[in-house]
Amino acid sequence: MTILLIIVCLFSLLLVGVPVAFALGGIGLGMLFFGGFSPLMAPQAILSTLDGFILLAVPLFLLMSNVLLKGGVGRDLFGVTRATRVTPPWHPMWQP
Repeated sequence: MTILLIIVCLFSLLLVGVPVAFALGGIGLGMLFFGGFSPLMAPQAILSTLDGFILLAVPLFLLMSNVLLKGGVGRDLFGVTRATRVTPPWHPMWQP
């Protein structure tokens, strides 16, 4: 019954024109306060998911790509691969 109520509330908010993020956030806050959950559960859940080291890989990957782009390493790497490229005879781009 609760799932049906959540789905009906979500679709009614979306039909009214509320953006998806605000509709989901409002339903989440409503379930937090009226669903019998402790208000301390939300910060604990957020902080427990931010504690993982896996999430650190994304910003570091972006930082590494920017460093390589600004330093010109990517251009040099593509130049080396272009210079040492060997096309096999069965490839359609092969020229004797």
